[in-house]
Amino acid sequence: MVLNLKSMMYKRILLLMGVVFGMVTSGLAQSALESLRYSSVYQVGTARNIALGGSISSVGGDFSSIVTNPAGIARYKSSEFQLSPNIAFGNTDGTYLGNSLSDENLNFNVSSMGIIMARPLNTANGWKGFSIGAGLNRLDQYHQNIFISGTNTNSSILDLHAAVAEGVDPGSLVGSFPFDAGLSYLGNTLFVDTNNVYHPIFGNVSPEQDITISRSGGKYEAAISGGGNFDDKVYFGASLGVPIINFSETEIIRETDKNNEIEGFNYIDLRNELRTSGYGVNFKFGVLASVHQYVRIGAAFHTPTVIRFSDDYITVFDADFVDSLNSVESPQGRFDYTLVSPWKFIGNASFMMGKYGFISTEYELQNQGKAKYKFNSNVADVKFEESIRNNEISGLYDWQHHLKLGIEFKADPVRVRAGFQYKTSGFASSQPAELIYSGGLGYRGKHFFVDGAFSYSNRKYDYTPYEFGNITSGTANLDVSKSQVTITIGYKL
Repeated sequence: MVLNLKSMMYKRILLLMGVVFGMVTSGLAQSALESLRYSSVYQVGTARNIALGGSISSVGGDFSSIVTNPAGIARYKSSEFQLSPNIAFGNTDGTYLGNSLSDENLNFNVSSMGIIMARPLNTANGWKGFSIGAGLNRLDQYHQNIFISGTNTNSSILDLHAAVAEGVDPGSLVGSFPFDAGLSYLGNTLFVDTNNVYHPIFGNVSPEQDITISRSGGKYEAAISGGGNFDDKVYFGASLGVPIINFSETEIIRETDKNNEIEGFNYIDLRNELRTSGYGVNFKFGVLASVHQYVRIGAAFHTPTVIRFSDDYITVFDADFVDSLNSVESPQGRFDYTLVSPWKFIGNASFMMGKYGFISTEYELQNQGKAKYKFNSNVADVKFEESIRNNEISGLYDWQHHLKLGIEFKADPVRVRAGFQYKTSGFASSQPAELIYSGGLGYRGKHFFVDGAFSYSNRKYDYTPYEFGNITSGTANLDVSKSQVTITIGYKL
C-alpha cells in the first residue's frame, strides 16, 4: 500500500514531523537536518586535491577543479585520464544517559574519475587553448554507525506515542498514526482509557534503551566542463553538474524491562527504514587570472542546485512478551519532493614558488538558511507543512564559511603536500566547526602519474533521538571522526 498525501492520516504525520526533530518517526526525511546534509560538500575528487585541503582550483590542471572553480581546467596543456579509488573509515564516540559508547564503519568507493581533452591554439586574437572535461566526483559520503545505550529515566518512546495519540478515538488511531502510535497500540503496549488518554506499558518503569543507527550512501556529481585560456593570463570555465544522491538509514530503538518489573513483558523494538534517492542539476562559472608571475587569483559562483528526491520508508514494531511476539508493520510510505540548495560563492588564490612548488588557498561562502523544500502537492495541508519546514531551515541555519589551505613542495619527480580546512557548522547558533587535516605524496612522470592522500576530520554535535512537547529522550553528545585514503592513477594522453 502506498500512502496518499490527501488523507487525514498523512496530514497528522506531516504535522507530527514538524515538531519531532532528530528522529525518523514517520519515516519522512524532509527535515532541516536533511537540507544541510544534501547541500554540503565534504572532501572532493582527486588525491592531489584532497591532500591540498581542497584548494587546488587556483593552481588548476586538476580534474577536481570542475567541482569548485571550473576555470582550473583551462590550464591543462595536454589531455589526461585519471581514476581515484578511495577507502573511507570513521568512528563515532558519544555519551548518552551517562554511558560512554563507540562504533565504527568502513567502506570502499571511487572518489573521482574523468577525462580532460586539451587542445592548444595559436590564434592572433590571443586565445592559447581550450579544454573540455567529463567525469564523476564524489562530493560526500554518508556512511556512519551510531550506537547509544542507557537506562532512560526521562521517558520511553511510547510516552511520545501516547502524547501524539491523546484525544484520538481508538477506532481511528491506526489510520491516523500508522508509523508510530498506531503500531504500538496494535502491539498491545499502548492502552487507552474512557477519556481517550493513552498509557504506555512501561508506566513508571524506566526502560533500558538501546538505539542503533546505520547510515550509508553518498553524494556524487557527474559533470561536463569547458574552459578557455586567453593569452596565458586569464582563464575562463563553466560546468554543468548533475548531482546523484543515495542515502539509506536504519534506526532501531529497543526498550527493555531490564529488571522484570512488568509481568509477562520483555521488550519492544521500533525499526524505521528509510531509502532516499535523488538527482538534480546546477551550473558553475569561474575565472582565474595570473596577476603576477608568482600570484594567481580566481573567483567562481555556483547556481542553486535543484534536486528531485524520492523517499521510501517503512516502520516495523515488535513487542516481545513471555508467551508471544506481537509484530506489526506499517504501510509502505513514499514521498516525492524537491530541494533547492543555496547559491555558493568561491574565492581562491595561490602563490607560486617556481620550481619549488606553491601555496594555495580557497574560501567558500554559502547561506544554508536559504535552502528551500518544494513538496510535490497542491494540497493545502501539505503546502502548510512545506512552509513549516522552510521556516525551520531559515531559523536554524545561516552563513556557512569554509576556508581551505594547501601547500605543495616539488623535488622532481616527487611531490609532497599538506592541507588544512576550517568549516563552520552552518547553524545560526554557535556550534563547533569541523577541522580537516590532510597530506600526501605524488609522483609525476612523462606520461604517468600517481598520487596518494590521507585526510582526517573531526566534529562534535548533539543528537536527540526523539522530542515532542515536554517529552524528550535526552541528548547524546557525539564526537565523529572521519578518515580516508585516496589513490589517484593517471595517464597523459
